[in-house]
Amino acid sequence: MDFKVAIVDDDAVVLFLHEVLVKRSCLPPVVFSCKNACDAIKELESKNVDSTPFLLLLDINMPVMNGWEFLDAIQEKYYKENIIVALVTSSINMQDRKTAERYSQVIHYFEKPLTTESLNYLCEKVKSLLLNKD
Repeated sequence: MDFKVAIVDDDAVVLFLHEVLVKRSCLPPVVFSCKNACDAIKELESKNVDSTPFLLLLDINMPVMNGWEFLDAIQEKYYKENIIVALVTSSINMQDRKTAERYSQVIHYFEKPLTTESLNYLCEKVKSLLLNKD
């Protein structure tokens, strides 16, 4: 099954780096990137999320709307089952890892920086998840 990729991080350098790494991995190309989660929700709502799953590489600590607020907000959305989240954060707080487990959309928690290898792992994990979902 096909899926799309989006990146949400408030750091422009991280956005650029992650876009480059996604291109070098087995993940599909990035459809959009946003500097905050509020913009990501707007982007998702303009896309065809109900028919194509989205993998979001989501930072936790951002201005305007952080990653936790994003995850809370999509719980009310009709497309929530088509959102797959890999948290990508500089946080080493164990409480953040525990909080991530509360959300069914979160399939992995990465500490920055990402690598091509970690993205290839994520790609295979998403494909397996979507294959088993059908």
